[in-house]
Amino acid sequence: MSPKQPVVNAKQLIKALEKKGFVFSRQSGSHAIYIDKNGTRVTVPIHGKKI
Repeated sequence: MSPKQPVVNAKQLIKALEKKGFVFSRQSGSHAIYIDKNGTRVTVPIHGKKI
């Protein structure tokens, strides 16, 4: 069985992504899109302080 994923909010996730080399690309409504140098895209839903 795989270990449980950590529980984080959007602000914590964005901080972790930027530390790994992802940069903000654009935002569509309440979803921010981050891209790394290899072209990997991550969409982060931003809904206040929800986890």
